[in-house]
Amino acid sequence: MASRTSPPRSSKSTSRTSTSSRSSKGTTKSTSKAPAKSAPQGPSASSRLLHAVVNAWAGLGHVVGAGVRRIGTVRTDMAPEERRDGGALVWLVLAVLIAAVEWWNLRGVDATFISMPASWVHAVVGGTFGFMALVLPVFCLFFAWRAFRHPTEVQANNRIAIGLMALTVAGSGIAHIAGGQPQLNQGFEAIWRAGGFVGFLAADPLSALVTHWGALAVLAVLAFLSLLVMTATPIGQIGPRLREGYNKLMGQSDPRSTDVSDPEHDRSYLDPARPEKKRGKRQTRAERRREKAQLDATTVTKPSSAPWSTRPSDAKPLKVPRAPESSTFPTATPLRPVPRRRRLGCGERPGPGHRGHPQRATGRQAPHQVSDRR
Repeated sequence: MASRTSPPRSSKSTSRTSTSSRSSKGTTKSTSKAPAKSAPQGPSASSRLLHAVVNAWAGLGHVVGAGVRRIGTVRTDMAPEERRDGGALVWLVLAVLIAAVEWWNLRGVDATFISMPASWVHAVVGGTFGFMALVLPVFCLFFAWRAFRHPTEVQANNRIAIGLMALTVAGSGIAHIAGGQPQLNQGFEAIWRAGGFVGFLAADPLSALVTHWGALAVLAVLAFLSLLVMTATPIGQIGPRLREGYNKLMGQSDPRSTDVSDPEHDRSYLDPARPEKKRGKRQTRAERRREKAQLDATTVTKPSSAPWSTRPSDAKPLKVPRAPESSTFPTATPLRPVPRRRRLGCGERPGPGHRGHPQRATGRQAPHQVSDRR
């Protein structure tokens, strides 16, 4: 008995099913893997505010720096990218703030919103440097002036900053010793009135090693060396620098150099004496022409350096006076060539140019010889 079997499925339907399943899987995977694109976010409000404050500070620094650079010797030829007006303005604001607190006693103002920040500033500055807080505004103002007018001289500015720091430390140590060397158990107010904590740390261990007189001498030497560092003065040049500063302070100029090989030596005595112009009446054209001809005739070489200088390009050529156009000089007449004497042949008589001619015996000369002697 034959059994009935089901017909086999076609391969086309199977392939279509597998293809549709794969495409559906790929679609689900691509939709699941595609990230959601977020909209670009701009700068936050805090960054915009900070950027605006920095720009406003830089603009204010440029305005103040332009005014400072016009004081004294004008320095307006500085390129904008070379200026450091923002940092210089920070030092200027610090100088004004410390002076307002330490000099003008803003701590005693009745307004709380002024006296409280002033007391904080005094606690920081006075507690750190003590008595030197009174001198600190001068240092800050000087460095701000230097940064406004000479921002490109980085090496000199760093040297001045190091000298100011050493001078501040030495001054605080001297103030601590002069204030009686207060200790921590006496309270902070006693240390603030002396040299602050900087003076306490600089002078107290040193006085324990070499007594307070030795510490005072060491701090005084440190202050003196800091002045030499700020002014870039070697020890061997202290005397000449003091003399130069005294001359500048008193308005005295240095004596004129007597070295004739010096390029700055005055050589005005080599100039020819020029006649003084008459101011009473106006010169005519003929007088000006005559004066010019007289100057051209008397002009001499003026060396720009010593007479033994080896630079030939410095000397100016001599001016030789021109001869007047009306003058005439005698001109020589051209000489005619003398004919060569011919030897006499057999039976010939001597001509006028020969020795045996009767004209030569009587003393008469040939015409070509007469023209030769003219």
